Amino acid sequence: MVEKKYNSLYEFLEDNLKDIKNPTDEFIMELKKKYWRAYFYHYRKSYRLKFQEVVLRYDKKTIDKINAKKGSQTLLQFLYNCIDSAVESEQVGIINQKSLGEISLQLMQVIQLLEELIATDNTRITEEILERMEKIEKQFIQTFNDQKQ
Repeated sequence: MVEKKYNSLYEFLEDNLKDIKNPTDEFIMELKKKYWRAYFYHYRKSYRLKFQEVVLRYDKKTIDKINAKKGSQTLLQFLYNCIDSAVESEQVGIINQKSLGEISLQLMQVIQLLEELIATDNTRITEEILERMEKIEKQFIQTFNDQKQ
């Protein structure tokens, strides 16, 4: 390739044509090709050092799900936004199924204790607490089932 770093095509041509009296058009074209090959080689190499390239492959079913959620965005914009939000988010994207199971068990135990409390002390506040806990349990079960899929 080109050993010396040139700032422009014309600088490259001047340096390579200084000893040649009458270069042919074909020779000049070959020099231009040589310059542009070297230029793009160095450009792509420096670009790969600066930005890491990632290839994603999805099956048809997943692409259909993505298309349903992306709205008016292009596929690439949607994926960039998803990745950016996951990186910027404080939440962990992957939820441990075992931890969710333990939380679900503890939630059921709290509900059982609340039911016993209502049986002994029947007040509106304890009933409201029980209703809210049952609502949380339903939401939790829905989240747990969504994570399994």
